[in-house]
Amino acid sequence: MTNGLLRKTLMANVIFSELCGAALLLFGGTLAEALAPGLGAAGPWLVRGLGAGLIVFALLVWLVLRAGAPVGYVHMIVVADIVWVAASVDALAFASHTLTGAGVAVVATVAAVVAVIAIFEHLGLVRAVSGASRAAA
Repeated sequence: MTNGLLRKTLMANVIFSELCGAALLLFGGTLAEALAPGLGAAGPWLVRGLGAGLIVFALLVWLVLRAGAPVGYVHMIVVADIVWVAASVDALAFASHTLTGAGVAVVATVAAVVAVIAIFEHLGLVRAVSGASRAAA
């Protein structure tokens, strides 16, 4: 039950999550040192773990897309994106002391991109559901 907007936005989510995840996984040590030195010795492992999680998330979004984007699963993806944005805002509000200026910029930028993706996923989902309702009537 996908329309063009939903399909394209889900694929953008897959690509963005995969690229971010790969960068975090491959360059975890360097990125932790450059962006979040306040995490200390655990930083590289936390960054790499986040990267691995993003790669798994990208795979799950891709599987939902391949399955025709069932409504319930797309809702869960939108909620996951909103949770990411909220966690990023929390990190900036309560843990910015662990980040460098570049780290703050990266967290804020990624959160903004994810927020835009969530908005377009929601709009695509609304169009898909309303289009299916009209077709059934």
